[in-house]
Amino acid sequence: TIADNPGNVDVAIVKGTVPSTTNEIVDIYGVPGEPTFSYQSFVNGRVNRRNSTLNPTFDFTNWVIMPGGIPANIVPSSGADPGCWNGIGDCAPDLFDLDLIITEIADPSDGPQNRFVELFSPDKKNYIIPDDLLLVRYEPYNSNPSSSPFVNLKGYKTDEYGFIVLCVNSGSYGNKCKYPLGPNTIADNPG
Repeated sequence: TIADNPGNVDVAIVKGTVPSTTNEIVDIYGVPGEPTFSYQSFVNGRVNRRNSTLNPTFDFTNWVIMPGGIPANIVPSSGADPGCWNGIGDCAPDLFDLDLIITEIADPSDGPQNRFVELFSPDKKNYIIPDDLLLVRYEPYNSNPSSSPFVNLKGYKTDEYGFIVLCVNSGSYGNKCKYPLGPNTIADNPG
């Protein structure tokens, strides 16, 4: 089948209803009609795209190729990760692969029910945090995080823009606040 690729072939997405030399290439790994050189071979390994730019013409620099002519770089099936690409999908990335920053903490003048904390990931949109990652509070004159309130962000999901908004009450913010936590939570921070 098309999934059964021996590692020394070219694979492409083309427009059309049947394979033909007139099909327009949308994306490709390899150069049709040329031999597969050892540096681009993924026999006993895999190739993994570096970025999401389409390659209607093969761009060698856009791929991590293993073994790529280096016999020590073989990859068993346990080293492949179908359904996961660069932290997107069903992945278990290193926690440090997630760039998550605090972008806004609000204590508005119209009441504590409108307080919120906004977090942002510049590179992970629609991403479910797979690891234990805590949002904690430090009280004045204490260098240790408070034992309460805090929230474990494991399982929380960034929105389509990369935001996670934790609020006391979503009434003032509508669907911008995906996580209304209530009073006396990590979202309820007096300025």
